[in-house]
Amino acid sequence: MDGSSICCSNGPFRFALTNTAGQIAPNAAAADLLAHLPSSSFSTAAEALKTANIVLWEQKFSSAAKLLQLDDFDLADLIADHLDSPTSWLASAFFADGGAKHMLQVIEDLNCGPWRGWIRPTTDFFWHVGRDRIQPLRLEDGLLRSASSVSVSVEFSASSISRALRRRLLLPNMFMAFLVLSILPGIRALGGCRQTVYLPLMRYLAAIAVARSGDRTLLGDLRKDEGPSLWGHRVLRPVDADAFPEMERWTTVENLLAAYSEMPLILASGDLASFTGDTIWGSMSSSLNSGTIGPASLEWVWSGFA
Repeated sequence: MDGSSICCSNGPFRFALTNTAGQIAPNAAAADLLAHLPSSSFSTAAEALKTANIVLWEQKFSSAAKLLQLDDFDLADLIADHLDSPTSWLASAFFADGGAKHMLQVIEDLNCGPWRGWIRPTTDFFWHVGRDRIQPLRLEDGLLRSASSVSVSVEFSASSISRALRRRLLLPNMFMAFLVLSILPGIRALGGCRQTVYLPLMRYLAAIAVARSGDRTLLGDLRKDEGPSLWGHRVLRPVDADAFPEMERWTTVENLLAAYSEMPLILASGDLASFTGDTIWGSMSSSLNSGTIGPASLEWVWSGFA
């Protein structure tokens, strides 16, 4: 399993927790985790992970804390619902009048300047789901095509994309996922150290598309969002702390969070290596120090913090 195959039906998959030497559960923490994970097989890695999350959540959290999981296929259905609606902004503005092609040009422009790398043009809005890997697609002449397979071609229209999503032939890329999960409905998203930049830039892309469509009401709603993208992944991670021993020590997540709440944030968040050790943040720091970009930058206007 890797990031390009997690949704592909190329199982069966099961949990083994092996190390690079092939040893199953090579230490006490891994053995304890493996004992709590489901022992059955799954057709996709995504299904295995969702099931494991449910099992661990029920074991480690109180019944008052509910778990909601949305995977790529759930998002595919949500986008298809948008595209099937006769009043959908996404269907009317994104697939008409060159809206999508214009957005691809803006993404290309971002990657030619100081915001390079934050929104990577890995695929044009959707991935093709093969048996073993997902494949990038390029929008050419009104079609989504695969460079590696001449047989992969989907008409770039609301109806055709909707059908392909529901048939599990396509999956949305990150921009499309955030568009329907966070940007259009105005829902705040907590994420990792890079989301604090790439989601505001995605909102900038969306605002350009909305302005181009002439929908002033939606544009006004986007402008009112406050703090729509916040750092919320691996925030509580003290220096030298290890997740599994910490869980065993405090028994439940509630106890663990109570202990962390007594710490100053500077201690609870550790050495911030996800920021300081990331080359793209190094480039960002240089651009900020030189004044090339800043809070007043056009691309940052829609961040909710400008």
